[in-house]
Formats: sequence, C-alpha cells, structure tokens
Amino acid sequence: MQHLCKNMIELLGYDTLKTTKNLLAFSGGVDSSALFFLLLKHNISFDMAFVNYHTRPESCLEQDYALTLAEQYQKRIFIHSSPCIVYNFEHEARRVRYKFFEQIIQKEGYESLILAHQLNDRLEWLLMSVLRGGGLSSLIGANFLEKRGLKTSYFLVRPLLHTPKSVLYSFLQDNNHHFFEDESNNDKKYKRNQIRQILPQSLIDAHVKPIVQSFQILQEECRVLYPFTFHIQEELIFFLMDGDLQNLQAITKACKILGYVPSLKQREEILKQSFEGVIGGEIAVGIFRNHILVSPFKKYHIQHSLREHRKFKERMRTLKIPLHIRPYLSHFPHLLNSLDTISLD
Repeated sequence: MQHLCKNMIELLGYDTLKTTKNLLAFSGGVDSSALFFLLLKHNISFDMAFVNYHTRPESCLEQDYALTLAEQYQKRIFIHSSPCIVYNFEHEARRVRYKFFEQIIQKEGYESLILAHQLNDRLEWLLMSVLRGGGLSSLIGANFLEKRGLKTSYFLVRPLLHTPKSVLYSFLQDNNHHFFEDESNNDKKYKRNQIRQILPQSLIDAHVKPIVQSFQILQEECRVLYPFTFHIQEELIFFLMDGDLQNLQAITKACKILGYVPSLKQREEILKQSFEGVIGGEIAVGIFRNHILVSPFKKYHIQHSLREHRKFKERMRTLKIPLHIRPYLSHFPHLLNSLDTISLD
C-alpha cells in the first residue's frame, strides 16, 4: 500500500500553483520537507518562509537547514525570530506565523501560501472537533484551496490533504532527503498528540481511499448547505447575516479559521445571546450593520497618546462597533476604515 501511494502522491491545487506566485511555509519537519521536494519535482516555483520559535535545541538547526535548501535550490527565504511564547503556545504560535506570512504576502505580492497539512492532520482535527462537540463545518477542517485576505487577497493551498503521513516518510527516506522530528509531537499535554497516540497509522493506510472520499462528500455537503463568503483581514472575519442556523455555522467556521472550536454548549449560548458575546474567553462575536464580526478577544491596546486612544474609542462608539470587537480593533486601528465601508444594502 505505501509503495503504491508514495509513487502516486496527488498534489492538490496543482493548476493554481502553476499560475501563481507562491510562498511555502517551511518548518524542516516531515510534512514541509516532503512538500518542498515534491514541489521541486513538479516544477512548481516557490519561495520559503520560516519561523523560529526557539522552543527546542533543534530550532536553530532547522533554520540552518532551511537556509541551506534555499541557497542550494536558489529560493528566496524569509526568516522570523519569534519572541518567547509563555501561554497558550499553539494558538499564539499560529497567530505569530500567519501574521508573518501575511506581511510577506502583502509586501512581496505572493498570491498563494502553500501549507503542508496532510491526511493525518485532517483526521486528528475531525476527532478533536468531535470531542469538543463541533458541527459539520468544524469536522471537515481545512480545505485544499481557500481564499483569504481583503485588501490583499491570496490563496491558502494545501496540496497534501489526500496524502497520509506514512507516505511522506517513505518519500523522504527513499530519496535520502533530510528532515527533522519534533519531539513535542509526542507530548501528551496537547490533545492532538493524545489523539495521535490512539489513531493507528496502519488503520489510516489501509483505508486511505474511503477516508478521502468521506472528506470530499462532507466538504461538498458543507459547501451546499452553508455557502459562506468570508472577508478576512488580519484576524478579523466578517460575513453577511443570514438565518440563525446559517449564522451559527458561519461563526463556528470563523472560529475554526482562528484556531478555536466552540463546544455545543458555547454554540447554544452564542445563539441565545443573538450573536453578541465572547466564546471561551478567546473569540469575540458581534453584529455590525448587516454583518457578523468575529475576532480574537483581546484587552485594549493604547497605540499612541491617551487622548488619541479616547478619540478612537469614541469613533468606534459612534459607528456602533460591537463592544467585544472594539478591544481587538484597538490593536489594528486601520481595520476600522474597512468596516466603515460596509453597506447596509
């Protein structure tokens, strides 16, 4: 089975990647290393972005490896050295890297951000969503092609979503390609790792085709039932209001984009509050004109003087920005101009 699959790795989004300016999110691990060499094999042009979180002794070795590959294969590479993350590492690390990626995309004009998520990741997310009481839009996880951004739009492309991790291992080992193993993937304090321990690779390998088919069916059903059109800038997501059930599903999907899966109880509570409130102390939701806004829930940030801060708060009050969204906008005041263009039509 593995021998058959490793020679038939399907790169999803191939047509898109052949026509766009591409940036690969590279870590040096199994998934992104395999994707690096597969993109080379398929003659897809790309550059690289690497984030060093300084969490392990190998972090600098991984950065050196990324730099070596960039030099050897003549790729531009962008490096970000992350400050120390003390709390909620997974969420904060995600925020740091996507902010870095989007800064590069905006400055350098990249049209696609290539991510190395694979079939195991998708299954792990599905089980995590079930354990949290997630609905349909949460269960299917990421799609292989998603449009992001508002002023600077780009595609998220995940070419490996139909490929199990074991096949990527085989591909790297058979071609003598180097990669790093992240020991934190075995740390059971993370729920994803707990699931990983009880999801046998042999079971996935034996049922790749029906697993992929199930995700394709779920994805199509979700697309038909909930045809959301999201506008995303920074980590602010907004969309046109619809019926209560559609609104609730869209909020759940927006939360997932921000890395959070609401439980059934939280979904019921936000519906009871008419889509105004805070979910799990992490996600803010509110209604603005005929749209629903979703963002991380933050404390107020004073950008300039206290006087300017008060003027900004007064402008938000005048525009009737939802209360729980206002602290997030204080971190990104330029977003207020985008919101002010939303029409009531």
